[in-house]
Amino acid sequence: MSRPVASCRLCRETHLLCESHLIAKSFYKRLRDDEGIFVNRHDGRRISTDHQVKEYLLCTACEERFSRNGESWVFANSASSTGFPLRSALYRVTAIAGNEQSLTFRADAPGVEIDQLVYFATSVIWRASVGKWNLLDRWFDSSNKPDLGIHEEALRLYLLGRASFPPDGSLSIHACKSDTPAMTLSYPGSLGIEENGSVQFSFNVPGLLFYLRLNDPRTDRLEFSIVNNPMVPIIQVGPAVWDFVAKTHRRPQESNVETPA
Repeated sequence: MSRPVASCRLCRETHLLCESHLIAKSFYKRLRDDEGIFVNRHDGRRISTDHQVKEYLLCTACEERFSRNGESWVFANSASSTGFPLRSALYRVTAIAGNEQSLTFRADAPGVEIDQLVYFATSVIWRASVGKWNLLDRWFDSSNKPDLGIHEEALRLYLLGRASFPPDGSLSIHACKSDTPAMTLSYPGSLGIEENGSVQFSFNVPGLLFYLRLNDPRTDRLEFSIVNNPMVPIIQVGPAVWDFVAKTHRRPQESNVETPA
């Protein structure tokens, strides 16, 4: 299929569109070279696949904006078979709190780029909301697809650099404590709407798990956030949530394999 000329979903200008990946294609190569790419389907099957979730969504300038402001740095500093630079940067300073289950570090430690982390997480969840991503419809129940609703425009302006990150938002980041993090990624999913009206979305890349909340009146959640934290921005390092990720990261049966059409 030739590249279409249409409105870019981010800048809303008409350009030749790129084939945009929901999660940067560099992560797919890392996983393929390590243990392979696995997806948990809505019907409970865990499949191995060479399919990459992508569609024509952004113009070249906006693709480069996403890469420059988050994707490249997060890819370079997330977990791989050769190391985990972000966690190493945190370990060079003293944790401000912790126990056997979790250590809490200031996110403004040398070597940690807060703006890159926040931008990356926001860009992935925003893309999941605005794109069609037909492949995900085949794999997952549509009720789990992120829908930013009234927050979509606010995050678009933030990603364009025309507005600040929403003041009612928080982003919790959990880095894996294990020396052998589960080399897996998950696509952004909605965790539903709470009684107080807040919405939450999550996804992970190797070694890093992101929880984005919006419209959240509970100020105590900000204590665990890397953004809008009234004290200090933090990142947590621990096994608790990652134990669950590791348990679900199992090689599928040979019959549960998809190959590109």
